[in-house]
Amino acid sequence: MPGKCPENARKMPGVERATEHSGRSRSPWTARRPRLRRGSVQARCPAGGDTMTEQDPTSPPADTADTADTADTADTADTSWARAWAWVPSLYFVQGLPYVVVNNLSVVLYKTLEVSNSRITFWTSWLSLAWALKALWSPFVDGVSTKRRWTLAMQASMVPALVLIAFALPTPWFLEATLALFLVIALASATHDIAADGLYMLGLRQDQQAAFVGVRSTFWRIALVSGEGGLVVLAGVLGDRMGVVEGWSTTLLVTAGIFAIATAYHLMILPVAPDDRPRPRGEAMGNTAEI
Repeated sequence: MPGKCPENARKMPGVERATEHSGRSRSPWTARRPRLRRGSVQARCPAGGDTMTEQDPTSPPADTADTADTADTADTADTSWARAWAWVPSLYFVQGLPYVVVNNLSVVLYKTLEVSNSRITFWTSWLSLAWALKALWSPFVDGVSTKRRWTLAMQASMVPALVLIAFALPTPWFLEATLALFLVIALASATHDIAADGLYMLGLRQDQQAAFVGVRSTFWRIALVSGEGGLVVLAGVLGDRMGVVEGWSTTLLVTAGIFAIATAYHLMILPVAPDDRPRPRGEAMGNTAEI
């Protein structure tokens, strides 16, 4: 709708001052022209062709449009139940598998390779310290990179470690080499626990976090059963056919393949949470000092 031009426009104080300073007669609406806002229309004054603004009644208010934009941004992250089921079970299965490989599978491996019980107990007990002490480097994980990148990096790092263990078994120095590589897997697994639990909190809504508590523990235990039962049985069957060392090497290569597939899958399916950002260095270092 065209707006009405006020009759006393030329008597406005601000306009008179603008005319006096310019030294020549200027249109009052040219001297102080208002800036147009979105959703406004221009109307012309019939007297001098000057323009004035009027709010378009058909356009939404500015705050309504901003609210709609914010809602669109909040819906960018996919937090649907189907998407959560696609990554939470597999993530916690992969979280439990290296734990059983280091703490259980390694014991059976060394026992079948005729390592003494005292040496097995001494060295494998040191490996379990990685999970007990992971709180020491948890602030470092929070302050460097994102939880998603840490999770994928730790899963990927276990693949070459398992492959190297498989190739180190036939060597005379297999005990020293495999213990060092099992330590790498233990540290990677403990770091993976930190990152995966953080991603779980950031990638799910609060109602989903509560609903998936039982799911995550169930699939973690399924990984334990798969390692203690499935992988050990596979090593025994292959050992009867190929020999003990070759059977264990093949089993470890199969395990490496599982981690490779899981890493590729999680690269595509893990959520990119908007709040998944590194914490400030000062805050992270302060938490380390408190620990």
